[in-house]
Amino acid sequence: MTMQGIRPEAIERELERLLGTPAMRGSRRSQEFLRYVVKTALRGEAESLKERTLGVALFQRLPDYDTSEDAIVRVKANEVRRRLAKAYQDEHESEVEISLPPGSYVPEFRSVRDAEPSVVLGTQRGRRLVWWGVAGAIALILVLASGGWYAVAVRAQQPSHAFWEPILETGRGARISVATGGGPDSVGAGDMITASTVAGFLGRQRKPFTIVVSDELDRSQPGVHIGAAEVAGGRYVVRRVDGQNLIEDITVRGRRWGSAGAGKDYALISRIRSSAGSSSRLLNSGVGRFGAAAAAELLTDQEQLTTVLRSLPAGWEKKDVQMVVEVDVRGGKAGSARVIATHVW
Repeated sequence: MTMQGIRPEAIERELERLLGTPAMRGSRRSQEFLRYVVKTALRGEAESLKERTLGVALFQRLPDYDTSEDAIVRVKANEVRRRLAKAYQDEHESEVEISLPPGSYVPEFRSVRDAEPSVVLGTQRGRRLVWWGVAGAIALILVLASGGWYAVAVRAQQPSHAFWEPILETGRGARISVATGGGPDSVGAGDMITASTVAGFLGRQRKPFTIVVSDELDRSQPGVHIGAAEVAGGRYVVRRVDGQNLIEDITVRGRRWGSAGAGKDYALISRIRSSAGSSSRLLNSGVGRFGAAAAAELLTDQEQLTTVLRSLPAGWEKKDVQMVVEVDVRGGKAGSARVIATHVW
């Protein structure tokens, strides 16, 4: 059966190729996850690919388990995305490219030969395909020429794309820097998870990037900085008070957020557009080890980020933006991030 030029057997061959790459061979669970979602989509049952059903089918969770407290599916999905990005960094010859978009567990299949993005949307009535025709192909070419990449033309109209646009749509590679706070050995696991999440996202957008360990904020290259850094004009700052990190509102005396055993963690996101002598950059400053990682999940999830951005004042796309992120932490596990304060200037 041929699906608008993409044959199921070509998708299955690409799946088996990916499962045999060094990036995927390193994790049996990641292999099982990718095989399950691809096979399910090909059977025309993509609507069943939900967090809860995956938790039950792949991780032996009970049908009524609390997905807000148990993030195993989200964590594994992000790992699969990172491994896919790594697998596609190497040169290879394939008819089809398989991806797992942020915020979704339904895989996307793109025809490499035709450079025409295609998404399999499985239904119990049969498989159907969304394709974007000549207009979509032209939009894709324009995006590729500008240095960014979105598989589906409609994504470029999303607020989430406008948020990332200063980083993605330049002719230069991005720099992911991870602050040490005192030396390479002091880089925390949470910060490395955050860096991996961001790297996976940039890889899926076909944005070249490098990862460095550095406390210095390099303003000469667009990129993402993980760690505290001062932002001119910002309303919120990360400061160390009495031995612990806090996010402080410098305009309201005493308004601050911390993680002193209160079952919550926080992070400060700052997106700064380019100015004279300074490239655009995105800062993710966690208060504790869960904050920055949760903020990175929000930043790379198109649906979540779009929901947040739609609440900002009109014209935010051309301005600098700050967001204070809060996440519940229970039993050493973090739930979903939520934005509790914003500033646009």
